[in-house]
Amino acid sequence: MRHITTFFGHQRAEESTWKLDRVDVNTLKDNIATKRHIGRVRRERILRLGLLVLLGTVFSAPIAEAQSSRVTQGLGLTAFTEPYQVLELAASEVGRIAEVNIKRGSRVKRGDLLCELDNATLQAKRRIAEQRSKSTSRREALEVEHQRLLRRYESLVAISREGGGTPEELADAAAEAKIAELNVCSANEELERAKLEVAEIDAQMEMRRVRATIDGIVTEVHRDAGEYVSTSDPKVATLVDLMRLRASFFLPTSDAVKLTVGNTTMLEFPHNGETVECVVEYIGPLTLADSGRVRVDVVLENADGRYRSGLPCFLDDVSKRQTGSSRSVSVIPLNNRPTDKSVTRTID
Repeated sequence: MRHITTFFGHQRAEESTWKLDRVDVNTLKDNIATKRHIGRVRRERILRLGLLVLLGTVFSAPIAEAQSSRVTQGLGLTAFTEPYQVLELAASEVGRIAEVNIKRGSRVKRGDLLCELDNATLQAKRRIAEQRSKSTSRREALEVEHQRLLRRYESLVAISREGGGTPEELADAAAEAKIAELNVCSANEELERAKLEVAEIDAQMEMRRVRATIDGIVTEVHRDAGEYVSTSDPKVATLVDLMRLRASFFLPTSDAVKLTVGNTTMLEFPHNGETVECVVEYIGPLTLADSGRVRVDVVLENADGRYRSGLPCFLDDVSKRQTGSSRSVSVIPLNNRPTDKSVTRTID
């Protein structure tokens, strides 16, 4: 009976081991299937990515070729219009701002007062100096004293001619009259010095004022009344000159050398197709070694505010215009530009 129980016990153990082995085999198969699925998903993603890259290359090539053709065959390089001048106006002194007379968008003329620092102390000093410069009582008293001593000296001179008086008395009278004359001169110098002090204080007060140095438009006001201006950050306003616009191009050397400073060329604005005249202001003396290009700045008159700063524009290709090819373009002259329609001119 004991042997029979042992036999069946071994058989159950073998059946349990077989079942465990079967479970391990199933788990291994599941792991293999999972790995195969992951690999298949990765391959599909790689194929999709490669297809997207291929499609992007195929479709971007014609666009790049068209853009390259547009650049090289008729319009040159792209630039953006910008203000002719951008000035960061700053206070030359430190202190608290007393008043601000501008805001963003304000149009100012050269010399207009934009803001002023607190100058109460200087105003008090100026009043004192001005009062001293106008006070003539001391000078008048010294003039009276000088006239008295001068008359005394002249009397002694007359007496000495008649044999009266002593040489010492005559010498003393002459010295006193001369000293009185010098005192009058000193009083006049003090008055002049007081006037110069008034002028000096006026100059100091002017240094605490910020004025517009050009005709332009205020784009930023960096300080308000009551704020403090320090030496580390003295800016108070940003002023731009939009009466003229500048565009900076970087042309190949072969095209840049065909331009001359002061000559006119053509700009085209792609947003409306308008072509206008501009003047070549600057041609860089150096060719950039990394690109082989030369900086060329052109200036566009914009007194009527027709064109905005920041617009893209194209410079007509120099080599094409000098080979004699002609085309009709819409041109707006530098002077007397119409505001509603343009003039047609043939460019040779």
